[in-house]
Amino acid sequence: MRGVPGPPTQSPPDDWDRIELLTRRVGRWMLVGIASWLVLLALLNEAWTGIPLEIGFVMASVLALIVVVVDDQLRRGPRRGKMTPFARVLVTWVGAFVVLAIGISLSGGTGVAIVLVPFIGATLIAAMIEIGRRALARD
Repeated sequence: MRGVPGPPTQSPPDDWDRIELLTRRVGRWMLVGIASWLVLLALLNEAWTGIPLEIGFVMASVLALIVVVVDDQLRRGPRRGKMTPFARVLVTWVGAFVVLAIGISLSGGTGVAIVLVPFIGATLIAAMIEIGRRALARD
């Protein structure tokens, strides 16, 4: 039996494998997110639904993000009791975005302020919470 090679051994994953995996995941998020966002924008058309353009844009964006999170969780398989960092940040971001968008629209904000201010605010809030969570988890 000498001279017969055994099964090939796999090397442990290196940085390039992790980069390739992350690139595929981000590409899938973009594909699912942009496609669902465009469909939702078409469905939430102001002429069809009567929903104002800014509110329809916010609703389509939030729903598309939810679709991305659900798709990512389904593809990763069942994990009990533990959310991925992506899902955790996205849930925080969606919550902050909705609260800020409603607050801006109720205070009389119009146009770009209804979308841009909540977007920036929600991004900062979600980033700060995740950075704080990771800093506390290491201690």
